[in-house]
Amino acid sequence: MRVFSDDKLTERIKTEKFDLGIVEAFNYSILGMFKSWGINAYVTDIPGPKTPKMIEVSGIGIKDPKPLDEYWNKILSFRNKTVLVSFGSAAKSIDMPEDIKNGLLETIRKLKDITFIWKYEELEDGTGKDIENLVLSKWLPQSDLLNDERLSLFISHGGMGNITELSFRGVPAIAIPIIGDQMRNSKLIQRQKCVIIMNKFELADSNILIKNIKTILDDETYKNNAKIVSRRL
Repeated sequence: MRVFSDDKLTERIKTEKFDLGIVEAFNYSILGMFKSWGINAYVTDIPGPKTPKMIEVSGIGIKDPKPLDEYWNKILSFRNKTVLVSFGSAAKSIDMPEDIKNGLLETIRKLKDITFIWKYEELEDGTGKDIENLVLSKWLPQSDLLNDERLSLFISHGGMGNITELSFRGVPAIAIPIIGDQMRNSKLIQRQKCVIIMNKFELADSNILIKNIKTILDDETYKNNAKIVSRRL
């Protein structure tokens, strides 16, 4: 694209001093260019055709929760606190860089009084096999788990599906955006003070993640705000 290599055009854009930038959610390169152009305020969304009569209804695709079966009910009863970890289907946990995966595992080892349920794609690779308070599963009844009062916290990538579900179920979260609209989604609920946003590279430092987990679990404000969001929806 010419805009990336044309220095004169870049300088002209800078001198315009734009108040606002508008970009599609998945156009990462332009988001980066906004910063270099000095455009500090921007709006973004996923594009699509709409008519004036269309009304967006949040959560319309969420299924009614079902009671947990015996297996999951038992897991949620192991300890007083339970944390769900899921990064969706696009960013697979098995593909995590080793330092980030090890940071997450070290966090779980240190927080022995908390049960961690982690959506993990290959149970056969031996990840976390020595950690007593870790439950790995290729598939999770995520909506049903989020609906259970015994679930204390959701660690998520901030995908729209996850953000919508946790908002409707009233669960506080740690959001770790990776790509696309995930940062935007995460900031929407950060404004409601029921989520802490982490940089994905901070996962390599277990001390940072432990601090954020304890902050949410020890401060009832996050849980209370999450419940307020749920009631509003």
